[in-house]
Amino acid sequence: MFAETEKKRARLNEGKPLLQRTKDYADRLALFDLAYTTLKLDGSKLTAEGVNHIMEGRIVSGVSVGEHIEIDRHRLLLRAFSDMLHMDTALDRKELSRLYGILTDNPEPAFRTEDPVLHHLGYAPPPYADVPDRLDQLFRNLFLRDYGGDCVRRAAELHAGVIAVYPFAERTEALARIALQYELLRGGFPVISFGLSEQDYNRMVSEGIRSGVHDALYEHVLSCVDRKLDLLLSL
Repeated sequence: MFAETEKKRARLNEGKPLLQRTKDYADRLALFDLAYTTLKLDGSKLTAEGVNHIMEGRIVSGVSVGEHIEIDRHRLLLRAFSDMLHMDTALDRKELSRLYGILTDNPEPAFRTEDPVLHHLGYAPPPYADVPDRLDQLFRNLFLRDYGGDCVRRAAELHAGVIAVYPFAERTEALARIALQYELLRGGFPVISFGLSEQDYNRMVSEGIRSGVHDALYEHVLSCVDRKLDLLLSL
């Protein structure tokens, strides 16, 4: 399926530069997909309509201040993505921490200092003292492995690897999804909406971590990429 998805990506690039109104719509859609995916899979009850209202600068009744602010943080993440793409920046431990700092509004984030048991994933991450070395090993392995040009596979394995190491005490799953989105962009693909419930997402992640096989996540992400390309090609 990746070969067909790659053909769609090439067709989309042939149509660039996009008309300004089309680019504006695509940029807005990227922000919506990025923010809504994070909020939904982090357990927020904010609806798609609510996310759109906040993106328009409106205050949504019954929604926390933190959830309103979350939209602005995702705007900042997209700007960081743009700068990184311009510099052809590859993710590593330093860049991953920087993205986490933007996501959590913490300019000096620190790795976890405890060894949690992730009951929602049925998984115990490696000791906290091993986090820096494990992250370096993850990025080294991703760099050395030959994915045959399939950057979607690489993005899915990056996502799984970040969660397996679990570098931060909070919001590591959200960070893993942010990292996946950047890898898609770096490969020339769009930001996607995961289109999963929190329960289904956790089950997919849990099964992948315990088995070491991430085909289900890869195939789901690839189908999301394919649908997003179809939408963008229709504009």
